[in-house]
Amino acid sequence: MRSRRERSWLRRTRRWVTSRVTEAALAASPTIRPATVERLEAFVGWAAARFPVLSATVAANMRALGVYTRQAHRDYFRFVASHLAGVLTALRCYARSPDTPSREFREIVEARYEIDESFDALRELTASGRGCVLMGPHLANFVMALARVHHVAPLTIYMRYSKLVARREAKLRWCKAAGMSWIVEPPESAKRAGRLAGMTAAVRAGQTLYVTPDLVRKQGEGTPVRFFGREIYLPAGACVLAARAEAPLFILLSRELPDRRQRLSLLGPVMPDAAPGARERVRSIVQQNMQWFADVFADFVRERTGLWYSWADKRWTRLLRGDPRYARALAEPTPWPESTDAGGTAETAGA
Repeated sequence: MRSRRERSWLRRTRRWVTSRVTEAALAASPTIRPATVERLEAFVGWAAARFPVLSATVAANMRALGVYTRQAHRDYFRFVASHLAGVLTALRCYARSPDTPSREFREIVEARYEIDESFDALRELTASGRGCVLMGPHLANFVMALARVHHVAPLTIYMRYSKLVARREAKLRWCKAAGMSWIVEPPESAKRAGRLAGMTAAVRAGQTLYVTPDLVRKQGEGTPVRFFGREIYLPAGACVLAARAEAPLFILLSRELPDRRQRLSLLGPVMPDAAPGARERVRSIVQQNMQWFADVFADFVRERTGLWYSWADKRWTRLLRGDPRYARALAEPTPWPESTDAGGTAETAGA
């Protein structure tokens, strides 16, 4: 177990390296060529898997959930390299077209990502002016995946606050290159009372808001859900937002195709419960919808292991190493209230 001083040093070092790399990418983006991006993608995919600490951490986390295979391990680093290439591509396209959404970026995204018929429900809802809430695990190369979703339904990205100025700037350039709207989370020191109100207003105004709930929390800081025989705690903001805005709720997933393109699909919608209820009923609906997400998320991790981007995440690593603050083992597999695939709230379409 590392000491507090060692953890602090590692955290500062990681932040410094991330900041310098992001600054370098921002500076190089106006002149970088597609062929250079391809070479960097190939190199990162090869080199990252051979970085001892990172490679071992990813393998150990996969084993902790019983999903490790050599192929999944290799795929993960290939997808991480693809993600970094997607970031560079978005920054390059923004630099070439800073004032309007990039046509070049759109063409690249459409060539690499396709959508299936499950998006018909989202098209119909947004065409009628209805706002929606879209949630999903961190997909590898979500930079391009979300840009592709935006071609179907105008997408608003909820950006969690980062202390790194360069990282915040890179996210904004990505949104601008894709033509997406965004909501930036305020800094830790700012009051967040109005955060959910702003997000609710955006959804009620007809926007489709994307949120990632697969960010593990400590006990007492998130909603408890079953996940691989554990009780873990995830942020329920997406489900709370859907309930508050009376908006349909979807889950976004991806699958790799034989030609290494990806196909995106949706589960849902879970429609809002029209019957007014007490706070306890709302809490129950949010709990059921979060368990729906956790079940879908677990299946995604089992079946498409390498496509989950967060295998090296520090909080997930703590959880999977047995940190009791983040999870507890469940003696029985079903100690929870019964729920349907749609969270027990309404019918689903495209599931």
